[in-house]
Amino acid sequence: MKTYKLPFIFILLLIGVAPHLMAQQVPNSSFEQWEMDSKTGTLEPVGWDTKNIALYGDTNVRKSYSPKTGNLACGLKTNFIANVIVLPGILHTTFAITQRPSTLTGYIKGNLALDDTSLVYVTVKKDTTVIGEGFFYTTQSLNNYIKFIVPINYTGQEDPDSCTILVLGGTGSTMDDTASFSVVDDFALTYPSTGIATVKSKTNLTIYPNPTSGLLTVSSDRIYQSIAVYTTTGQKIKTFQPSESIDVSDLVAGLYFIVLLDDNGNVLGRTGFSRN
Repeated sequence: MKTYKLPFIFILLLIGVAPHLMAQQVPNSSFEQWEMDSKTGTLEPVGWDTKNIALYGDTNVRKSYSPKTGNLACGLKTNFIANVIVLPGILHTTFAITQRPSTLTGYIKGNLALDDTSLVYVTVKKDTTVIGEGFFYTTQSLNNYIKFIVPINYTGQEDPDSCTILVLGGTGSTMDDTASFSVVDDFALTYPSTGIATVKSKTNLTIYPNPTSGLLTVSSDRIYQSIAVYTTTGQKIKTFQPSESIDVSDLVAGLYFIVLLDDNGNVLGRTGFSRN
């Protein structure tokens, strides 16, 4: 029987509607609240949207009674729909923010079919323009929860007005992927410590590769006098002279901030990176 791959871009087009505009933190982040959705006729986590199809007697997104904390989590199962399309569990939310989050964290576990992938993707927008994004993916089956940390990388210094989180329980590329099932719980946004000075002027700052295990390339459209590396608690731990690349191989694994400074110590640009 022939099956069809559901392209990732098509999934993104599917979810570009009906945002939930809510408070600064992730809505219903531990998936303790569920309600019947009038559009899909299925239970959905409050504050989130799915692509559930009740007509076929099964749902891609459903309650999980195997939480990291609390009583419930969110399960995403890949289903074979109408003998035509393999559709993964799709979960997404859009909510209002006024500050620039530095990371998205959460917990994930589950069983994936061979060569399948589960994905968490976060975007931060100003109006309709994406000004920051990051993603986490895994191709491994996880019997126990692991914590994922998604650094959000920014292309500018605008203040955002919304954040979107997308979770795919699998890619839905072959019939074999119907064996895939993922569970997520306890999403949270983290924000830069007040120990890091605020940005005084705008610059386009890019760094790569991110995550990195050693050399980190730094690119900016502004002239700067030094590069500082901060911990997420606001402690300055390294300083570099202006350079196209810096060596961070001596840092322990974790999250950090790159900060560009002018000759008066003002912050020209700031972004996060992960040392793996």
